[in-house]
Amino acid sequence: VYHLVCVHREDGAPVQLEDRFVNPAAAPDFLDQDYGRITANEYLTQVAPASEAEHVVEATLPDRETQRLLTIGPHEPCL
Repeated sequence: VYHLVCVHREDGAPVQLEDRFVNPAAAPDFLDQDYGRITANEYLTQVAPASEAEHVVEATLPDRETQRLLTIGPHEPCL
């Protein structure tokens, strides 16, 4: 299983933390991509488009690693 942790930024500020697991059989070249030029979602949509998806959204407080990566405090809610 491939594992990607990526901080998405807008104007230099962190806005999203992506924590993604990928089946190597579905995207064998996943680790060879330049994710500074293309997002993981863009690449996966090209090589292994999803036939179904389920999105679950919930509000949580960030753990210490998320706080560090997003430069936020412990009481700032995240989706």
